Amino acid sequence: MRRVLATAIVAASLLAGCETKGPSLGDAIPDPGPQDVPGDTALPDVPDDTGPRDAFDADGTGDVPADALADTPPDTTPDTAPDACSPVACALFCPHGFAMDASGCEICACRDCQAAKDCTSFPYPCDTPFCSESGTCLCDCTTQVPQDYACPDGTLVPWCACGPLGRDCIARPEERCPSLCNPGQAEPYPCADGSTVPWCSCARDDCVPECRNGGTDAEGWYDPCTDAPIANRACQSCRPFCQAIGTRSEGWYDDCGGGRIEWAFCAPRRTCDDNAPGACPDSACTPLDPPVTWACPDGTAVPECACDKGTWACAATPWAGCTDHATPCVGEGGGTRLSNPSQCCPGFAMIGAASWDGAQCQYPDCLCALCTYCGDGHCVPPENRCNCPDDCMP
Repeated sequence: MRRVLATAIVAASLLAGCETKGPSLGDAIPDPGPQDVPGDTALPDVPDDTGPRDAFDADGTGDVPADALADTPPDTTPDTAPDACSPVACALFCPHGFAMDASGCEICACRDCQAAKDCTSFPYPCDTPFCSESGTCLCDCTTQVPQDYACPDGTLVPWCACGPLGRDCIARPEERCPSLCNPGQAEPYPCADGSTVPWCSCARDDCVPECRNGGTDAEGWYDPCTDAPIANRACQSCRPFCQAIGTRSEGWYDDCGGGRIEWAFCAPRRTCDDNAPGACPDSACTPLDPPVTWACPDGTAVPECACDKGTWACAATPWAGCTDHATPCVGEGGGTRLSNPSQCCPGFAMIGAASWDGAQCQYPDCLCALCTYCGDGHCVPPENRCNCPDDCMP
């Protein structure tokens, strides 16, 4: 009986301890105050489906995203469309358009041609323009016949022909005309006794019109001596030439079919002293005296003075007899002497007259030159590694 009673008393004491904290527990854990953060059991669990739990902001009115750092500067750069490019401010004339950078925007540089369609706007008449491997437009002129220049005396001299790079023309073809003078050359008057006296000098107009400001509203022909505009029109790759020499229509014309650029005395002209014959030591002659001749540009001679009844009778313009004695141009493989060179025909380059013997270069004992298509990528005799290494070296 005593043992049953004691057991009941102990059980009652243990039940009372579970409802009231004992002195030992109160001393170890402080009484929670209002500043304490509630434990995990104070707030219900929220499913974490949006990432880390947001923290309360300072005023408690809203959430601040957990990944928005306070020390990160705001993005003030406006978004730019990937295909938005600034317009090119460039005065460069590009026949095929501007080149592009890595992002696809135009830059102030010309792009090469890429196909034959890029070459449709050829600067001069061409039936078959094409885009070459070098990225430039060329003209397949193999079907075009060579073009001659008509001199004022009717003589035709070589002017334009088809070369490896397309149509090629000689500059100032009028200076190849036999009856015109060579600029800068003094022409003495030959006296009957073999002596000479000053007579004529030759000069030309060096203010040849220039095409400027290509691709702009100011494109046109300008006077290079005064910079004054002459004719406002398209002129890219056109070349001026002197035409209608000796007539009222003499002047500069362009070879693109644009017509006259301006009236001018464009041909080389002689200024002669009419009193020169009287300055000769003796004007008397006999029928036995040989006639005096005039040297034409090609080295041939035409009559100038002859003895007539004891006095010399001389032509006022002996050069007029040089008609049909134009200096011929030198064709492919032809030679000329550098001491008195003839001009290579259009399209040909002048190279040295050298040969290769398999071990070293051999040079002739003369100042000679040859006219060939050196530079076209084909090694054709008389080209060799000595005079045309660009085409003939491995």
